[in-house]
Amino acid sequence: MPAAGTQAGSPAGLTRAQVKQELLRAQKLGELERLNQLYEGGQ
Repeated sequence: MPAAGTQAGSPAGLTRAQVKQELLRAQKLGELERLNQLYEGGQ
């Protein structure tokens, strides 16, 4: 069973703890920085 909401990009009733865990994981992997660069470049 895939992780709720992470593969399809749709919310699946995640708890605050799950959202925080996903945020920390994204920060650690550098995903947030890549997204920020991507969207800043589109202005």
